[in-house]
Amino acid sequence: MNNFLKKLVLITGGSSGIGLAAAKLLPARGANVYILARRPDVLQNALREIEQSAISADQHFGVLAADISNLEQINAKLYDFAATTGTPDLLINSAGVTQPGQFEKQDPELYRWMMEINILGMMFV
Repeated sequence: MNNFLKKLVLITGGSSGIGLAAAKLLPARGANVYILARRPDVLQNALREIEQSAISADQHFGVLAADISNLEQINAKLYDFAATTGTPDLLINSAGVTQPGQFEKQDPELYRWMMEINILGMMFV
């Protein structure tokens, strides 16, 4: 998609890292950008950064606070979003977590947590 003018973009993991970097680039191309992440306070800070890249007063930006690994929560948020804002023209699934360390020394629950977010979370969205 080369032309982002007036396109609706939803970015998971949009409050930090690669997701935030993408979210900050797209407004300069005319996109309406919404970011989704778990922490409302971090989302609000990221939103202020994203809004600074706007090129038009009629662009729209917003946040959705949700845990993508929670199917019921993410379904409710996304149904609400689609009903009030519309269906995104582009979804960037950037949410993800990692915990560096030696495999055999990691708690198995850590791997469950990473899989719930990195795999199931992407599928749920």
